[in-house]
Amino acid sequence: MAVYHGSGGALSLAGTNVAQVTEWTVTQNKEMVEVTALGDGVRAYTSGLESFEGSAEIIIASDDVTGAFSQTVGTEYAAIFFMNDVTTAVQDIQLSGQVIISSIEFTQTFDDVARASISFQGTKKSDGTGLTVDLSSSS
Repeated sequence: MAVYHGSGGALSLAGTNVAQVTEWTVTQNKEMVEVTALGDGVRAYTSGLESFEGSAEIIIASDDVTGAFSQTVGTEYAAIFFMNDVTTAVQDIQLSGQVIISSIEFTQTFDDVARASISFQGTKKSDGTGLTVDLSSSS
């Protein structure tokens, strides 16, 4: 059985690989809309709107040109989240969607490297879809 190791992930924004990413998280949600009617003995639901959001942790380097300093809060990007390193021949799993950077938090502590945490909100793509999960992409 194949498994994915954390060292193999990557993040691309607007077609550029973001440097020094240490982790990323994407959460996909589907609203549940209650449709229970008077007299029903059990609550009933139907699915509503889809959404997604997430974050990425980045190490800040002195030559940082594709990391935290190249992102702008409020800007929309086409994002691709890779489960394997983008330099491998085949990307087994990737998630893609449009994101808007909602915040960037910069952190510098005494005993660690400088880091940035980027948060984003997913938004509708031009074709009307949200987050796409591709289980068999190839590069």
